[in-house]
Amino acid sequence: MSLLAKARLSLALMISPGDLKGIVQIGLIIVICGLPIAAVLARQSSPITGIERDTGVVVNFVGVTSTRQGVDASGYPYLYGIRLARTGAIVFVNGKAGELLAVGSQVSVERQQRKNGAETYRLLES
Repeated sequence: MSLLAKARLSLALMISPGDLKGIVQIGLIIVICGLPIAAVLARQSSPITGIERDTGVVVNFVGVTSTRQGVDASGYPYLYGIRLARTGAIVFVNGKAGELLAVGSQVSVERQQRKNGAETYRLLES
């Protein structure tokens, strides 16, 4: 018996049926938890198929959790709630540093339709 075959056999004998059950359970947990994360990442990476401009009014804003640099990892320190003029729907849009908008401000937004059916919004420069 070769050295490699002996190593495989010793590894196989070290894993008991109870250990194998635990390995399978942990694998299933990782897969089940990983699928929603993969779906979110896939939605974000979907290509833009259409763009539409709209206006709206800022109805609220929230400061995003800070890091040492003063903004979150995406680089946007504010999350604005904007009521769209055309539909009256409230959408949430990230805002850049240095452009804190007052509640009631009129803003222009860009609606981006994506290939997978999702819609995202971004603030346009005034």
